[in-house]
Amino acid sequence: MNRNHPSPFATLETSDGFLGPLWRGTMQSLLDRTREDGFCQTSFGEENGVKCYGVCHYSRDAAEAAGVLADQGCPEPAARILDFTLSHIPEGQYFIVHAYRPDGTPLHNKIQIDTPAHPARALARLLETGADDPALPRCFDRLDRVFDDTWRHHFHAAFRLLDSGNYNEQLGGGTEPLLDLFTNGAMYGGCLAMAEAARLLNRPAIVTERYLERAALLDRGIDHWLYDPAADLYRAALRPDGKAEERPLNWINLYPERWYPGRRSAWRRAFEELWRAEHCNDWGGLRVPSGETGFMKLRTMGKVIGQMLRFAARSGDDRRLEVLLEFLRRTVRRPADLYPEYWLHHLPSPGQSPYLDWFFGEFEGVWNGFAEDPAADYTVDSGNCEQCAVFLGCFSGDVLGFSAGGGKVEAAPRLPGTAVAEVRNRALGVHRGRRVAGGFRLDAHELEFTAEAPVEELTLTLPFYAGEAPAPVGCEPPEAEVKLDERGATAVFRNVSSARLTRLKG
Repeated sequence: MNRNHPSPFATLETSDGFLGPLWRGTMQSLLDRTREDGFCQTSFGEENGVKCYGVCHYSRDAAEAAGVLADQGCPEPAARILDFTLSHIPEGQYFIVHAYRPDGTPLHNKIQIDTPAHPARALARLLETGADDPALPRCFDRLDRVFDDTWRHHFHAAFRLLDSGNYNEQLGGGTEPLLDLFTNGAMYGGCLAMAEAARLLNRPAIVTERYLERAALLDRGIDHWLYDPAADLYRAALRPDGKAEERPLNWINLYPERWYPGRRSAWRRAFEELWRAEHCNDWGGLRVPSGETGFMKLRTMGKVIGQMLRFAARSGDDRRLEVLLEFLRRTVRRPADLYPEYWLHHLPSPGQSPYLDWFFGEFEGVWNGFAEDPAADYTVDSGNCEQCAVFLGCFSGDVLGFSAGGGKVEAAPRLPGTAVAEVRNRALGVHRGRRVAGGFRLDAHELEFTAEAPVEELTLTLPFYAGEAPAPVGCEPPEAEVKLDERGATAVFRNVSSARLTRLKG
């Protein structure tokens, strides 16, 4: 991996000296693993060359990477990734290949119905940021066919839900086509993304309307069949006969909030439940959710921590957010600038799972559990594509709170326990035919934003953390109105290239 050459994405510097290198190393890995033809390597960057999943391009994982690259001002590799995924679907096949070999032939060709949602979201993000790659209309047309065929083969009108296909990877790898929360939450977001992509590509209004109608159907199906009002929780899955698939609460009960806003109280309930002692592991005095149950509690997946970071930041749960950030500082170590697929808390017992028996036999001595040896390397498959991309997206969009698109920019960072944070060279969009960038600097008293060109609408939020009383805040330019609540001071500026919020004394 070349971490020294100039990169087009944003840089982050923080007073802890850790989050910046983790951001840069992980972000750089997405660029370095992507070939000129768009092949995007899933396992990447282990110190001793281990690639847990071989040399392959997982379509869902690669799409998550494409979305982050698009968001961070790297449209060319993002477009190539999507084009590789969609141009290598075998002739006559209606679904996207689960995983490709480097030559574009299928490695794993099972049907996972959530898969098209992820390239759809990446495509919409590319178009929102002003990308004009000639591959993008072609990608939309291919995705449009995939969505139409998916609807014909897998939509159950009686439930207003899609089934999961013939491989329930997120629910243990079974073949039964469950009506599950992960698939339908993802495809709800995918339908909204396709509607937005159709609009931005100037497709007929009927195309946009079709996707909005599909999203509305899934919304009603999820709310009626997968929401449990007695528990105020979303169920993980429904069986095709309409009976609930009884499963213990785990990360699935929270994770689809990334794509499906649904009932806030149900997501909050799942978040709180996952922080209960029986769902957590102790990492040297830090109690952190595993997201798993039973013997699988031995691991904590990277995307679960990413979503936990997102939810804690969005809900202003500073205590949990600070625990999660400290967990990263203490545990991401080999290498210290690559996000892992999962953290291994303790080793499995023989016979608990054929997969675990194979995995820890195949990679014996490479990783050890924290409980067995706290000084060991327990960050498994560092640089895993999906986990890296989910972390980067959640960290950038929700912890740093930095988003841009359609002439609007928002910076609402939330970094408890971090004295100073500075973001530079964040892609903001296109101004007068050229890409422009900007950034912000946050310390305990001030949030300052600068950009290379005026921003039509800029929203800044200077955070107040737990235990801090709302304080008077001044702003420059002074025309903006500052609104205070328990989470921070927010102001909206128009047509500015710089702005500042400052906590006033007294």
